[in-house]
Amino acid sequence: MLDKGDHRRAILRMEELFYELLKRFNYSGKTLKQMVEDPSVPDGENLKRLAEVAEEVRKDRQYSVNIEEMDKLFESFEGTLKKFGVITDEVED
Repeated sequence: MLDKGDHRRAILRMEELFYELLKRFNYSGKTLKQMVEDPSVPDGENLKRLAEVAEEVRKDRQYSVNIEEMDKLFESFEGTLKKFGVITDEVED
């Protein structure tokens, strides 16, 4: 079973990965939170929530991650990655 530290690291890593993805798609900003202020960012609200949670994790070492919220958020990222064309619905043999 994962502990709170694992969840915290996963959140920070996910934020980093989406920051790099948006940077490659030429969105501007020094942070993911700044980048998602652009209304053209696909699923910007979900990515904004990820950035907010990551900020809380960095600020407060005792921050308690809401696992249900994170599960829903992480599940939504499949759709986000599809919108960016990073993954598709196609299944290869």
